Amino acid sequence: MLIRGEVVKFLGLPGKRVQDLRRLLCQGGRYRVIIISIGSNDLCNVHRRPTDVVRELLSLAEHLLCAGTTRVVICQLLRRSSTSHFVGLSLPQYNTRIDVTNNLLENEIHKSANPALRFWKHHHSVLGSRRLHTDGVHLTHSGMKGFRRSIIDALCA
Repeated sequence: MLIRGEVVKFLGLPGKRVQDLRRLLCQGGRYRVIIISIGSNDLCNVHRRPTDVVRELLSLAEHLLCAGTTRVVICQLLRRSSTSHFVGLSLPQYNTRIDVTNNLLENEIHKSANPALRFWKHHHSVLGSRRLHTDGVHLTHSGMKGFRRSIIDALCA
């Protein structure tokens, strides 16, 4: 796809975790800009803490920047409205973990003062339970359209 005259590749990896993405990106070619939207599946595991996920995301971003990527954008994790995809956590516990992770990510990225690393907050067209499919986890068609627009905005920001 061309966006503002640049070739852009979108890659979706359903059900993946941060370590899965790390393995994929570290063996592939270099990209100028990488936008990362991952981490919520990591938090489905009751033993994974928000600080663990933030550390892994920041480590991945640092690795990518050191390998020649000029900008890494880490997207806000999305809340869910169903516990159907995880065990051992209630929905309020899970969504609290999402909120804590987002706050930690935003604060750590801001503290780093690295202009090549950014935190992206999604537009309201992506957020909220009405944007989620009946499974309470995946985005609806209109939610995906909003997500796509938000990713393009993050790319162009």
